Amino acid sequence: MPLDFNINTRDVITDDPTDRRLAELILFVANRCTDDKKFGATKLNKILFFSDFVSMRRQGKAITGTPFMREKKGPVPRRLVPVRESLIDQKRAVIKKVKLFSGNEQHRLIALDEPDLSIFTSADIDIVTAIIDALWNKTAEQVSDLSHELPAWELADDKEDIPIEAAFILSIKATAQAASLCQLHAGRN
Repeated sequence: MPLDFNINTRDVITDDPTDRRLAELILFVANRCTDDKKFGATKLNKILFFSDFVSMRRQGKAITGTPFMREKKGPVPRRLVPVRESLIDQKRAVIKKVKLFSGNEQHRLIALDEPDLSIFTSADIDIVTAIIDALWNKTAEQVSDLSHELPAWELADDKEDIPIEAAFILSIKATAQAASLCQLHAGRN
């Protein structure tokens, strides 16, 4: 019997529990944001980032467990590209490019499959839903600016990981809106 050297990307990605949680959460966010005309790649990244930060403050752990790195437009999950590409390869998602009035191009992730929410707690989903609601109809620039106002942003250089423990650091520099996002569901509303 010949050896099969074809590797299924889904198997490689989803064998890692952190990648699997990130993949399923990406699908959940994309499904929930279908009607948000301002939902694109930057907003997806910030929803994931703020969700993990709020969860860290509220539950003492991040929802995805994935590290976020500092990029020009704000924090990005370090494993975003391979996990997203895996979802596309599996035909669980597609990227739709939309030309905006501003001339920019928005990259919208469209979920073609339902996420497996059994790997999350109801508290996890409540946090993500609240973050989606708080950022609904905000532009990529607005959510990016919001992420830059958190002290965590100052703790890393470009391409470096942002420590998740920085979720507990709030400073005078953080605006009321950024601070309220981090305090969301932390019992300090």
